[in-house]
Amino acid sequence: MTAGGRKWEVQIEDPRGVLDSLGEKSKQWGITIAGYRVEAIAKNAREFFSDARIQSDVDYLFVGHYREGILPEMRITYGSRVFDIVGSFEHYPKGYQNLRQLRIYAKERLG
Repeated sequence: MTAGGRKWEVQIEDPRGVLDSLGEKSKQWGITIAGYRVEAIAKNAREFFSDARIQSDVDYLFVGHYREGILPEMRITYGSRVFDIVGSFEHYPKGYQNLRQLRIYAKERLG
């Protein structure tokens, strides 16, 4: 990670079940962590054909200070962009055993 690399200020949201007027449970997103500063690194991007359509897939790695409770059913929002969390884990950079980081792998929702 480079100095000044945490330029993205994102929100981490979790799904909350809410009952609608018919008594059905619907998913709404609520903000769990607001203003979380991360470095966003595009790891992989690809396009492929499926059912006569072109589909895109972009993978991102988000690196920030360690936070507990980040789960794969949550998502990250940055402005109008939405990223589904695939997984997260704790990381200590080589040579910096006191610097505890959180690495989050996510896929961007396109279209």
